[in-house]
Amino acid sequence: MKNIVKSILIYLAGFITAIILGAIIGISGSVSDNTTQRQGLTIFQEEGNHINETQFKVFQVLEPNLALANGKGSGTYVFNGIIVLLMGSEGKYFYDDEVIELSSNPNQAGSFQYESQNGRRTVPVIRIK
Repeated sequence: MKNIVKSILIYLAGFITAIILGAIIGISGSVSDNTTQRQGLTIFQEEGNHINETQFKVFQVLEPNLALANGKGSGTYVFNGIIVLLMGSEGKYFYDDEVIELSSNPNQAGSFQYESQNGRRTVPVIRIK
């Protein structure tokens, strides 16, 4: 009789432990920032280089809050400057041909690598708040 009770208690202890570990793993996975999970995207611990442009025009939306954009060089009327990946905060959505104007020159928040028709490209990441 003691062996049966002991076996049942060991089984229940293992079952409860499995449920607790599953919950911990599930919670830790859902807490991570989904935008940094994208392949080729690296976010810096500290802000990087200063970007000398304040106007950008979206040419491709990758996800609702991630978009590739061309910068508008100073003194020009066309968006043929630096290519950047714009990363919007939660609730910020981009659309094709949208023009983004920043109040001050941004700093690089990371880098993004992707394949284009011209080969592999690496561009700076700018956070839009």
